[in-house]
Amino acid sequence: MPRFSQHIDKIVSKEKDKDGKLRGGIDKLDELFAEACVTEKKFPSVRNKNKMTWWADYKVDPNTAYGYGKSKVYLGRPSGQEIDRYDLAWTLLSQYCTEDEKRIVWAVNMTGALRDRGPNWRKVANKMHIDPRTVKKRYFDVLYHLWYKIQPKTQNVLHMSLKKATN
Repeated sequence: MPRFSQHIDKIVSKEKDKDGKLRGGIDKLDELFAEACVTEKKFPSVRNKNKMTWWADYKVDPNTAYGYGKSKVYLGRPSGQEIDRYDLAWTLLSQYCTEDEKRIVWAVNMTGALRDRGPNWRKVANKMHIDPRTVKKRYFDVLYHLWYKIQPKTQNVLHMSLKKATN
């Protein structure tokens, strides 16, 4: 765990931005797990992708076909820093979370990896046979519990609560 101490310090830093908002916190944990899932998708496949069958070649009209182009988009290799943060995410999950909590965090972030609209709560809910609202509540509960297990003395101050009402 000493190897990851500097990364954990970055996640739970108590420094304030110029607006007076706290950096780090639960948002950083959420970003860490999301980045770890994207990194996992960048890893090489464990399956052998050799062709197992052969189809006869035929000419395809490119004007009427969709997706028959020769260009393919690859994610690329993960960098060393991404792999370190991936290890950090798994270390945090394995040390501080139960099996069900790990499953929820990883399933939610894998459905949200490389997706602009965020995690697909319904897909996770169908796998776990529960309501999507329950999955979302459990996910955020896990993040909050994990945050307070890592740093029990800190408080996650919401941005709304920093503004004081003037009467």
